Amino acid sequence: MRGPREATKRRDTVHGLITPEAEFETYETSPERERLTGIYRANGRVCAILGWNAPRQVLRLRRELLTGPEPTAARPAAVPKPA
Repeated sequence: MRGPREATKRRDTVHGLITPEAEFETYETSPERERLTGIYRANGRVCAILGWNAPRQVLRLRRELLTGPEPTAARPAAVPKPA
């Protein structure tokens, strides 16, 4: 069981506008850390990004969306770190 301080550390983050017609796709999950990131799309375009307990992942995803091609829901299982 979590203490009261740990419970207050939970947070969600949304960048963009979630419209009624937007559909949600899970982008990354980490059940053991209780984290989730996802993408909302409307008319085939990204309209919002959602993060739950994943502030770094949301900022990285937001940066990728602003500077490069749109990510797909299918994400590689693991990317090796450079040596």
